[in-house]
Amino acid sequence: MFELYQLEQLVTIAKCGTLSEAARELYISQPALSRSMQKLEKDLGFPLFEHRKNRVIMTPTGVLAVSYARDLLKRAREMQDQLTLYNRTRNTISIGSCAPAPLWEMIPAYSSRYPDMAISTEIHAEEELLIRNLEEGIHRLIVTTGPVEKEGIISVPYFEEILYLAVPKDHPLARHKELYLRDLKNLTIILHSRIGFWYDLCRREMVNPNFILQDDLDQFVELSASSSLPSFTTNVSSRRFHRDYDRAFIHILDEEANVMYYCSCLEAEAEYLPKALQTAEETAGED
Repeated sequence: MFELYQLEQLVTIAKCGTLSEAARELYISQPALSRSMQKLEKDLGFPLFEHRKNRVIMTPTGVLAVSYARDLLKRAREMQDQLTLYNRTRNTISIGSCAPAPLWEMIPAYSSRYPDMAISTEIHAEEELLIRNLEEGIHRLIVTTGPVEKEGIISVPYFEEILYLAVPKDHPLARHKELYLRDLKNLTIILHSRIGFWYDLCRREMVNPNFILQDDLDQFVELSASSSLPSFTTNVSSRRFHRDYDRAFIHILDEEANVMYYCSCLEAEAEYLPKALQTAEETAGED
């Protein structure tokens, strides 16, 4: 019986038109490719090629074989993808979040709660992608800035995060108690790069900002504490990183900067909600 690699070779020959070019694309020698195709023809019991000068022409049977080969290779890739996804969902709790703060609590909580399962996390600013990933089984849990109102999905309030601008007390903005992001004009500011929807919000609402991006979270925390430049913080990150250094904190008034997160899962997997949220969901169900 033929092998999948032979079908890949057959499709490549049909695409390239010559054995030599197909061999280069497949990173094998031309004699090895020729022997593989001779074996395929022998196993099938009929010729697939007509050899012309400098070219290989597919016989009518060969053309049909290429069509079937493409379909089988596609199905084989789909099989691999689906089996990988199935195995991942059985052995991994995948959490997608629109921001990093929810993951700070969820990762240690789920690692303790499910010690025999891997915990994987992703941050996506695009909440429609998170919802699609939940529906398709890519994520078991997602965290968004609003409830997911779709049939078959449970969506429960999680916690609130509020954005502040932290500036040195001698900074011109330090006299303000509250500001909108649009009030921050031409501001050079230190920003962590992996902050999900927060980055898009700041980029969209601030006027001509100059972001000094930091990829490493620990370096960002250290730099924002010691630099004369402003940085953003939140009620959640301030508690986590003990950011009580000598700064003035300005509340950002934009509605989108005062966020209630929602944790969502499929109804059939309600057991994977954070434990406090399971209680809230059960109470709501009794009402």
